[in-house]
Amino acid sequence: HWNKGIKGIFGYKDLIENTTSSEWWANQIHPEDRERVTHNMKQHIINRIARWKEEYRFCCSDGSYKFVLDRGFMVFDGQGASVRMICSMQDISQRKQEEEWSRLLESVVINATDAVLICTGNVEGSGQAIIYVNEAFTRMSGYHKNELLGASPRISQGPETDRDEIRKLSAAIANKIPCEIEVINYTKQGKEYWVSQSNAPIADESGKVTHWISIQRDITQNKMHLREIEEQNKKFKEIAWIQSHLVRAPLARVMGLVDLLKNFEPGDDKEELLLHLENSAKELDAIIINIADKTPSHDS
Repeated sequence: HWNKGIKGIFGYKDLIENTTSSEWWANQIHPEDRERVTHNMKQHIINRIARWKEEYRFCCSDGSYKFVLDRGFMVFDGQGASVRMICSMQDISQRKQEEEWSRLLESVVINATDAVLICTGNVEGSGQAIIYVNEAFTRMSGYHKNELLGASPRISQGPETDRDEIRKLSAAIANKIPCEIEVINYTKQGKEYWVSQSNAPIADESGKVTHWISIQRDITQNKMHLREIEEQNKKFKEIAWIQSHLVRAPLARVMGLVDLLKNFEPGDDKEELLLHLENSAKELDAIIINIADKTPSHDS
């Protein structure tokens, strides 16, 4: 016998006097749960265990399933034999969905390639403490998980960490707003590495910030590549300046001397002209060699 919940929760409106057989109940249990649930109930009956509890999926009238928490207790007669079981089924579908979502999020964090750090939400940066790191964070930082839990999130900072970026982060924490920074961090062994860091507050139901999450990506290779490009651009600018200033003077002298030689008259000091031409050519050659030394090779 069922109460009105069989209609309100599961949608069965055509049951005669809300009465069914135990077989009907068993048939509504999800096939993957049925054997476990019915076996456990039979064992409770056989062993005269007064209380019974199971979680399983129960079929609704429209064919969908709801997760239920089913609690029962046995009623015994005067000789101690079980005569009936009274059960109460609670719809726990939402709780199960939330648990599954939590497991999914946990799996995403654990298996993320980016480093993830969660710390307490104390507005004082020095008062924050790390409560969670994923494997990617331990690999990137070189610290063991046990060394990080309870430590300050500043554990990775060092001499070259940009203080302006840290002040930007501290202001975001004080104002409870997300922020992104790029800083140099240090491994446990003291090796520098660049990180792009996204930080966001985590609030409870009342809106109070209780924790902060930081997702960090190693951008060391990107920074090194950018530095190489900047160095190349600097060399190109030097080459352009040399070409526009230093090359022009000896080249102008060479062209002038060539004109003089074209108009050479007997009696003019030809040897002196040739010496000037040679010196200008050598000066121009030295400048060209200097340019070649500054030009990045294809291998770099």
